[in-house]
Amino acid sequence: MEECAWKLKLNLLSYSNFTSLIISISYPEVSGLRRRAFLCVPDSILSFASVKANYSPGKYRKPYTMIIYYFSATGNSLKLAQDIAQAHEEAQLIPITPDTSVDVHPSDTKIGFIFPVYMGVLPELVKSFLEVFPAQKDVYYFAVSTYYTYKGIALSVVNKLLREKGAELSYSNAVSTVGTCLMEYEVKASKRPHILQRAEEQTGMIVEEIRKNSRNTSSKGCTVATRLHEKVFRFFFADAHQKFNVEENCVGCGKCEKVCPVQNISLQQGRPVWGANCQACHACVHWCPRNAIHLGKSKGRLPYHHPGITYKQLLAQRTATPAQKPCRDSL
Repeated sequence: MEECAWKLKLNLLSYSNFTSLIISISYPEVSGLRRRAFLCVPDSILSFASVKANYSPGKYRKPYTMIIYYFSATGNSLKLAQDIAQAHEEAQLIPITPDTSVDVHPSDTKIGFIFPVYMGVLPELVKSFLEVFPAQKDVYYFAVSTYYTYKGIALSVVNKLLREKGAELSYSNAVSTVGTCLMEYEVKASKRPHILQRAEEQTGMIVEEIRKNSRNTSSKGCTVATRLHEKVFRFFFADAHQKFNVEENCVGCGKCEKVCPVQNISLQQGRPVWGANCQACHACVHWCPRNAIHLGKSKGRLPYHHPGITYKQLLAQRTATPAQKPCRDSL
């Protein structure tokens, strides 16, 4: 019988007249199961208060067979990442944030990158992450993007960044889904179910191809095309942070501040204020519960987030730290 790795942790916490002894026993082999017992000591009397069993992200003793780094604003890419991860026994999802740190991976671990395409280009946050990513030769790397009508050159840029480190994409693909750039267009509500159904079918095909370690020829990338696309994107969105408008029905709930992937929004006197580090992801526009945030021509247009992704799930990628990142158990 395989030896089990149990962990015991004791903490003493004091709350006014109570001293709490928190005992945490973790068994990493069982989906990060962590059992906790809370003992409270009111004054000099010891009494058993409660026993809780809950699931929390923990490290497996066995290595992951797949790690997916993802970035998502409205849930399209997160849903895609979840679907791919759920088709594998030991898959971990790690959000791409400004604080995401990466260690060298075992060569037999599949590494994936999933992200949206913005006017044909790679989101700046994802590009910055890949520029410092410790890519290795002979690792199965895959990248899947989400887009509406134009997938652009984002996948070739990913491959170019990997090739600069002596590696390359083994597999790449793109899923057409509901577009989210409300300042330019609106995808009618009546069309969304059909688009999402088609995206689900595409995802199923991609899941199977990755499971079989399928390979396809990825573009090496073109520096001239990359620069041209990026210049066009900057022309439209370089000053996006100055174009946000907040309606009077804003209640200062702070959801926009929390959902921002780079903490570029702050509440001042109960109203959101944008800094200059806007990623043009439009998460703040789409997740506002009052539809009070507008950008450009977005006023009056119907916001969107993937129906299979909740605000809480998306928020997990914003608040994850290197020591606590969303994994297979939190899908």
